[in-house]
Amino acid sequence: MNYFTNHFKNIVKGFAKKAAAVLLVASIAAIVSEPIQTKAAAGVHVYYKTHAERIGWTSEVSDGALSGTVGQSLRLECLTVRITGMGGGVKYTSHVEKQGWQEAWQGWRKDNEPVGTTNAGLRMEAVRIRLYGEVSNYYDIEYRAHCQNIGWTPWVKNGEICGTTGQSLRMEGIEIRLVSKDPFLEAKRLYPDGSYWNGDYKNKAWQCHGWACTVADIVTKTDPYTWSRTSSLDGLKAGDLVVFNRPHTIIIQSVSGDTVTYADCNWVGKNQVKWNQTISKSQLTSKFGTLKAVWTCPFNIR
Repeated sequence: MNYFTNHFKNIVKGFAKKAAAVLLVASIAAIVSEPIQTKAAAGVHVYYKTHAERIGWTSEVSDGALSGTVGQSLRLECLTVRITGMGGGVKYTSHVEKQGWQEAWQGWRKDNEPVGTTNAGLRMEAVRIRLYGEVSNYYDIEYRAHCQNIGWTPWVKNGEICGTTGQSLRMEGIEIRLVSKDPFLEAKRLYPDGSYWNGDYKNKAWQCHGWACTVADIVTKTDPYTWSRTSSLDGLKAGDLVVFNRPHTIIIQSVSGDTVTYADCNWVGKNQVKWNQTISKSQLTSKFGTLKAVWTCPFNIR
């Protein structure tokens, strides 16, 4: 009995040691993988809805989608707009049948307050929309309307008049979108110059390459792992990822002649983000080593 008892105790001790080792490894992994700087929450969006003739309030839409109708000859009567994901907000006013510009007597509406009328049978003829506060530093707000006898108006922005006045024409639909003033501004807000990043990109890439891929995804809303690749710096442009054999990866912010402005992480300091660095194309390989590939941004972002 003593033999079996001692043998059982040894087995238990063995399991205990293994369990402790697993816990220790897990704890170390958690410490190592914990980001030095937490990424900010989700991106910035504009949401809006309209009150339309014979329909009433439509469902809320966002980021450039149509609110209202096209081809049904139904007037828009009221509008609400709101911004999420950043400080500040949105202000707006409307030109309404028989009333004119409503800000003259009720001021600009803001942040999901209704502008226009409901249950009055009055058409909305024009709108003006603008941002205020923090979000206005990073974004322009653009909007266009589908109007009676006209169709879609050109896109306007930041408080400009959209629609008509003095022509007795109804607005029928509207689209509203946010456009970054600098394609890299959102990434700069999330990862400021001199900050630290120690995350990963979709569990595919880490350190300098992971950060560059993360920024590329923010800017283009696409996965850079799907981009085409080349072995030449000749056509280098904003948004491209330049991957060196060192290994190191940078993302191009702009190209002017032979001068390249770029950003990277984990070069100037461990896990440190650095924006707006300049270098000539000819110096890239002398600084970072032989070129492995250029991951080509699928859009012209600047």
